[in-house]
Amino acid sequence: MKDWIPLIQSLIWPVPRESASAEPRPDTTGVNTIHLAHTARREKQLDRDNYQYHGIHAFLVGDDDRDLDRVTKVVYHLHPFNLTADVHLEGRATPLRLERYINF
Repeated sequence: MKDWIPLIQSLIWPVPRESASAEPRPDTTGVNTIHLAHTARREKQLDRDNYQYHGIHAFLVGDDDRDLDRVTKVVYHLHPFNLTADVHLEGRATPLRLERYINF
């Protein structure tokens, strides 16, 4: 049966083959293709008195690496349970404002 799976998939789920010439990339200047992401981890060894400490790593993720290549500068603003980032891009006068809720 496992030998038949590729044949059945090719009949049911045809996948278009890539052509030798690359298709032009659609204009995504009006679409947000860069996203703000984070990870958070409890740092118990830093806890003091009644305070709990967490390590937060914030980073940008792009739908395509070319989107991230346009980033010239990022300014992060950390507020209680909220993270914002002003992303400065080549060819854009005002920074792109991204927001992220920080969950632990």
